[in-house]
Amino acid sequence: MRKLLSASRTWPAAFVLLAATGIPAVAKDLNALAAFVAPAYTAMNFAVVCAPHDPVFLAQTSGPRGTALAYAEHVKDEAIVSLSDEEAAVALKAAADVARATALQTLRAFDAQDRATEQARIAKWCEGDARQFIRAFIEHHDTNHETLLSRLEQARQ
Repeated sequence: MRKLLSASRTWPAAFVLLAATGIPAVAKDLNALAAFVAPAYTAMNFAVVCAPHDPVFLAQTSGPRGTALAYAEHVKDEAIVSLSDEEAAVALKAAADVARATALQTLRAFDAQDRATEQARIAKWCEGDARQFIRAFIEHHDTNHETLLSRLEQARQ
């Protein structure tokens, strides 16, 4: 099986790429806002895939603000405050598109002729790389919250 998004090499790079916290802000930089939300949506997608494989997955990957689902909502709310409905829709759709593509690409790597084999691969990935991605996202968000809010404010101007 081809190992996609391995924890040792790809996750740090993927997270930085998804987070895109260094994007320079321009007037209402909807791309920067989408880049801010995409990792949260990716973490949420991974959590939704993994929760059925482990009844305590959501609790074990939670942070002070709650589960990855709660973080996704929190990050979304932070990103779209003061945007028009149209601007919010554009930024959130772009973030969702990136997150969905990332999740689908990751899951396609586990395709197998046998559904049981495929599910076992996904469960193993959930216990390793998916769990690590979610925890890294939450830690990054919480540790850098004030800096991230400052960048968001710049992007919304």
